[in-house]
Amino acid sequence: MTVDEERVEVPYGFFDEDVLMTRDLVPLEPMVQELKFFALGVGPLLSVHTDGAGGRAALVSFTPGD
Repeated sequence: MTVDEERVEVPYGFFDEDVLMTRDLVPLEPMVQELKFFALGVGPLLSVHTDGAGGRAALVSFTPGD
């Protein structure tokens, strides 16, 4: 199995390793989807709505836990 690595830049920094992208779809609204990007050891980096209204949430800071 081959997994394509994603690259994401957010205010907190640039991530080009161990990034996973998921796509959330809304069956009742086929034009609405949300792309989410996660980094190993960090968590959510970026969430982008691709519908007309758009919407974006990006990681601005991170404090590692124990």
